[in-house]
Amino acid sequence: MTISIGVAERQGELRIPEELIKAADQALYGAKKAGRNCMRAYGSNGRGAVRTVERAV
Repeated sequence: MTISIGVAERQGELRIPEELIKAADQALYGAKKAGRNCMRAYGSNGRGAVRTVERAV
């Protein structure tokens, strides 16, 4: 079994719930496109509670 995860943090331009959900959805599809066992965060600023780590399997 594998998992793909997309996350977004409420900040800046993501002020209303629909925008936040759309951003997380975009990150999810990015994770699915990248392959198995991936997690992607919306945006690329590296701030907040979301941290991404790439590992070789």
